[in-house]
Amino acid sequence: MNPASKVLVDSLVWIKFFKTGDDTLEELIGEDMVCTNELILTELLPVLMKRSKNEIGEGLLALEKVQL
Repeated sequence: MNPASKVLVDSLVWIKFFKTGDDTLEELIGEDMVCTNELILTELLPVLMKRSKNEIGEGLLALEKVQL
């Protein structure tokens, strides 16, 4: 899928999703309509790894990445 047709989810939205869930974001993830970038990963991955949330970190790394 073209990155232009995907949603770039900000790190604050991810944090809220990890804490409380979000049906809309869950649906977008399920439809492979979410992408990320290096800046967002740089903000999220260290905290996830420190808290032993490796599976979530691996899921984020598996998303399509767009350039800054």
